[in-house]
Amino acid sequence: QDIDRMQLEHFLFQHIWKCDFSSPIEQILKAGDAKFYGIDIAPVFPKEIKPENLEFIQSDITHGIRFDDNHFDFVRMNLMSTCLPEDQWVHVIEELVRVLKPDGYIEIMEPEFQFYNIGPYFSKLNSCAVHGGKIGKIYAELLGMYFENTVVDVLPWYMGMSRENYLD
Repeated sequence: QDIDRMQLEHFLFQHIWKCDFSSPIEQILKAGDAKFYGIDIAPVFPKEIKPENLEFIQSDITHGIRFDDNHFDFVRMNLMSTCLPEDQWVHVIEELVRVLKPDGYIEIMEPEFQFYNIGPYFSKLNSCAVHGGKIGKIYAELLGMYFENTVVDVLPWYMGMSRENYLD
């Protein structure tokens, strides 16, 4: 079931964005000799629709990524905001940066945990889940340490609000 959910999410994002990635990596993909790796802590890898140039590795990224420094042109991490404890985010982001080649791209895709027009019970539940773990602010601080033009910088502009109001 987890594989089905992940495949559904992949195809949904692909449909919404009309592409696989938001980073400008078309030249890398067109080279024809690109190799892709998928890393997950659980052995939930699809076998039926796996391309030849894709290898899955079971590993816990909080213990490091088992690749040399400057190994990848492109690194993507998605849907980990509810999986990583607060004290592991800095280490994991540092690992992504470590395995990335100079001038490479890191793409991090996470849901926005801001809900609108919610009732008091869901509001309290949401407050405990998000602000109790300080996910929003720590995420914004972490992205600011390593990246430019993050969702925290861009999305408030699209929504017509200040960065401060967005973070609150």
